[in-house]
Amino acid sequence: MKKVILLFVILIKTSGFSQNKPSIDYFDNKGKKTSYKKSFYLEETTKIGESLWEIKRYRKNGKLFNTRFSTTKNKKKLIGQTVNYGFNDSIVSVTFFNKQGEKHGRALAWFEDSRSKSVEGIFKENKKEGIWKYYHSNGKLAARKIFKNDSVVRGVYFDELGSEISHNLKLCDKKAIFKKGKQKFVNQLQYIGDKLPSLQGKKIRVNFKVDIDGNIKHVNTDELLPIKETNIIVEYFEKIKGWSPAIVNHRRVDTYKNITLKFNKRK
Repeated sequence: MKKVILLFVILIKTSGFSQNKPSIDYFDNKGKKTSYKKSFYLEETTKIGESLWEIKRYRKNGKLFNTRFSTTKNKKKLIGQTVNYGFNDSIVSVTFFNKQGEKHGRALAWFEDSRSKSVEGIFKENKKEGIWKYYHSNGKLAARKIFKNDSVVRGVYFDELGSEISHNLKLCDKKAIFKKGKQKFVNQLQYIGDKLPSLQGKKIRVNFKVDIDGNIKHVNTDELLPIKETNIIVEYFEKIKGWSPAIVNHRRVDTYKNITLKFNKRK
């Protein structure tokens, strides 16, 4: 795979500027500020120029999952490149913003495990424009769409072998689901507490990925746990079978999910 050089160009003078100490804020899974205990992620903001702030978002376990830049203190006007990272620390997507805070320029995304390209296209002032390409995880082209003013004017679709297929709205996009139903998945987790007596009385949020084959991968927790407890949780989740992968533009894609486990105290 060719190396991708990420260019970040900002027409703001920053030389000679002394960085301030970063500020830390905590957010829930809906992006609202909250306490550390109730938070889903934390945000570290550092002023690195006269009108430039660097923002890094971390999961509670310390893993970096997003970096971005803003020209305003309230962080609402992004500029330059925004990068998203997967559970294995690899870059999974890059988007660029202009000085007006609009998505503008090339957009790229990759499959986390295979590192093959997933999406490539162009934004023009917050709208998709021109040719967008979507790929299967094996590198084959899955869809080629032409956008004008954020609307699709023409599209061609292909299966994983490269053969052209007809566009089926019912099959084009599907969410990842547990085939026997959500409650059946929850039921399979009810005995995990028997293996983790040290976590009695605690709530632990577990993050995981449903990959393109419907397997659970990259299991991790928000809280840092001892290695033994972490390994038990990872192995327990990875043994659960029965997920159907998400479908986007006629291709199987990874889906990131989380669930909170409540370990009741035993009498």
